[in-house]
Amino acid sequence: MRLSRSILAGYGFRTTPEAHRELATLTGREVISLELVDPRLFHLDLALAVLDDERDHIAYYPDAFSKGSRRLLAGLFPDALIASELDAYAFGLNTVSDGLHVFIPAGARQLREGLAAAGYWPISVDLSELIKGGGGVKCCTQEIRPARNTRATSVGLAPLLPDERVERPAPFRLRASEEDSSFQRDVREEHHIRRAGASS
Repeated sequence: MRLSRSILAGYGFRTTPEAHRELATLTGREVISLELVDPRLFHLDLALAVLDDERDHIAYYPDAFSKGSRRLLAGLFPDALIASELDAYAFGLNTVSDGLHVFIPAGARQLREGLAAAGYWPISVDLSELIKGGGGVKCCTQEIRPARNTRATSVGLAPLLPDERVERPAPFRLRASEEDSSFQRDVREEHHIRRAGASS
């Protein structure tokens, strides 16, 4: 999982630490290795969520990790949100976040409240059928990040010439469901107030 300057990577069930060393070589980034010990949370996406990769803010379920990895997480991320067992087993950490909006399974109610209190805009998604097969919100997505100094073409990515500029698309707007609209509006307004205060 990508942070501002490093990568979080899990091992213990599906991956070995040797793969993390190769990842560090390929990316040139520090790779923080975390040992997973709960067989029901066999993948890092089930035990930890990156909420904001610019501020390096995360949420995680401590008991999914070995003692050493728990100490490492507590030291590196003292302001992390801590998920409960119920949230973790509802795949509440298998989320997608853009730094404000957090798409989260409907069953992770306590984590949803924690996200709102931290200034995020949680959006519940009913994935009860998918969860039966072992999947969550993030399993329904594919992150595509263009390489730095490249532009999109009809066949892929090409290097930018020195005088080329790429226009950034306008941020998309989300439409809240009937169930969540007033709750999400309150969270969004509070978030904008906090950001305005921080920038003044």
